[in-house]
Amino acid sequence: MVDTDDIKLSIGLGMLDAVSGRLEQAYRLVKKIRNKSIKNGYRAGIFYATLLKAKITKQPKEQKKELQNAMNLASNLGYLGTLAMEALGDTKLKAHLDTMQETWAARQVRLLMSMPDASSAKVDIIVRLLGQMEISDSKGQQIPFKWRTRKTQALLVYLLLKNRFCHREELIEALWPNATLDRAKRELYHTAFTLRQNLIDGFSRAGLKEKCFAEPVQHANQSYRLNPDIMFSTDLEMMEEGRRISSEATDAERQEAALREGIAQYRGDFLPALTDEWCEEQRISCRATFTFLLERLGAICLKKGRPDEAIGHFKRILGMEPLLDRVRILYWRSLKEAGRCHEIREDFSAHVRLLKKEYRE
Repeated sequence: MVDTDDIKLSIGLGMLDAVSGRLEQAYRLVKKIRNKSIKNGYRAGIFYATLLKAKITKQPKEQKKELQNAMNLASNLGYLGTLAMEALGDTKLKAHLDTMQETWAARQVRLLMSMPDASSAKVDIIVRLLGQMEISDSKGQQIPFKWRTRKTQALLVYLLLKNRFCHREELIEALWPNATLDRAKRELYHTAFTLRQNLIDGFSRAGLKEKCFAEPVQHANQSYRLNPDIMFSTDLEMMEEGRRISSEATDAERQEAALREGIAQYRGDFLPALTDEWCEEQRISCRATFTFLLERLGAICLKKGRPDEAIGHFKRILGMEPLLDRVRILYWRSLKEAGRCHEIREDFSAHVRLLKKEYRE
């Protein structure tokens, strides 16, 4: 069981050490929390990267490399840390950060220590994008939303995946690429307004009364984003996390468990009802990740003497991507290990017919 108070204290002390120039201590403390809690890591990444960015602008050249390394470490805590650094390109925010002192960091520490544990916070929202879209709270209770148009749903998903301020021009290019500029501007304005109302109504019906749920979509400088106080997480993130852990794990059991967890997230293609070009690109990417996880798990099962289970995983891949010869060879090898050689001959004949049809020979 992770000691969340210890995590929060480590984050706070790391922030103070960074501002005070005690970088070695900050490194140790950030590393301490890095693998303990992803969402606390995200939170640490935001504060830590922000403070270090402010300090970099005031340091002599010989210290910049060391501070940049610290900043890279902060970004590795989670993608929100990286996004926080991207947001620092705003000149007004930069000017504010340049004036920060250790007292500001101390206030942030006190604020952080008073926050509830991210794993049980009421503002956690889980969004499933693989298959039919579902949104639920941290307790797993599904939140009913009534999307008035598909563009409303598409705007939500785009902002959710980008997780930053998206400029009007970017959103128009993604969602209304063939519309005239004037029409696209009107469509974006009305769609953003509709999205805000849909989210407010859904959160209200679910009994979520926190302040952040009253303003779920933020607008500034012709840009839009989802309220960062709402801790959204998606099945895409969980599937990618399974891939990351399985690649880094040295323990075979942990590797297999991570692969199974990642595979379990895939309930179907990424939002098949949405037809925008960026959705299709995301769909292809998700499918590739899923087949990668299945292939690795199938190879592990085959190596451990479980050919029947491996057959199921390889067959699932071939049902989606029948021309992956590498997987088909593994499939045949699994059939041989399972003593089902007659199925190899049958599948080979079917595969030859498929290839002739595909290449019109």
